[in-house]
Amino acid sequence: MSGSDQWAIVWVDLAQGPIELDALREATARLDEVGAVLAMREEVSGVQSFAASESPTQRPRLCIYTRPDAIEALHGVVADLLARFDLIGSTRAEVRDDEEWKDAWKAFYKPLTFGEHQLLLRPSWIERQPGDPSLEVVIDPGRAFGTGLHQTTQLCLQRLCALARHDIAPGSVFDLGCGSGVLSMAAARLFDGASRMLAVDIDPEATDTTKENLTEAGLLDRIEVRTGVLEELEHERFDLVVANIRPVVLIPAAPALRQRLAPGASLTVSGILGDELDEVWRAYEAAGFVLDARAGGGRRHLDTWSALDLVLP
Repeated sequence: MSGSDQWAIVWVDLAQGPIELDALREATARLDEVGAVLAMREEVSGVQSFAASESPTQRPRLCIYTRPDAIEALHGVVADLLARFDLIGSTRAEVRDDEEWKDAWKAFYKPLTFGEHQLLLRPSWIERQPGDPSLEVVIDPGRAFGTGLHQTTQLCLQRLCALARHDIAPGSVFDLGCGSGVLSMAAARLFDGASRMLAVDIDPEATDTTKENLTEAGLLDRIEVRTGVLEELEHERFDLVVANIRPVVLIPAAPALRQRLAPGASLTVSGILGDELDEVWRAYEAAGFVLDARAGGGRRHLDTWSALDLVLP
């Protein structure tokens, strides 16, 4: 997080009382899914999960790292998610300004390697190590979601690396819902020959953050950044599109995304929980897409999250 002398956390605790061991394990799994959804929100810098011991009285809990001005909204978001996942619980917020607390969230961010040792993703405070991949994206957590830590982002990065490894090099790339710009930056590193790259987000704070990160990486001259929506991209078509967005946006966007892809182009949609995958697939199948088996693509999964790799026949 950045731009404030104060930090905040929101604790999420499940209701107390005796519970059978199997029910406790099920509740723990569902609370982990709540945490995964929360981690995608732009006002959330990290979500820490605390597992309960197998006891009839202890419960798992979540610790959400956020901003003080986001606390009120998060109370409502958490309540809605608990209801969606059939959980009963409560939230409690703390605002802190001590230095130790400010640095605690950095523990969430560690170097990650993608592909077959193709790409390194690291925060700036962690130095490169001998043997690290030559291609790297250096990006720090900021005001908008997207450091590569979340499973949905990792699914997209895995796909970009797989395409590059199989010499499927797009001439143009479109990052829809760019967040912090991490996928655009990765594509720029992996596909050096791409002549056209565009990053779009509806949130101006996200596009401001993307521009800052591209400037730091020396990539601002290669990637155009726009604030807006998909429907505003008239007559523009791309060879590769990545869209790391929740299904509430992905599903209605299927026909418009079809219009943004050149024939034979590749599309990866992520941000999908496993039980949402079939509904998303039906929307894109109806729009004329088929699964893209090239470079090991198709239906892919990471923990509770899924992605679809698609192509226009």
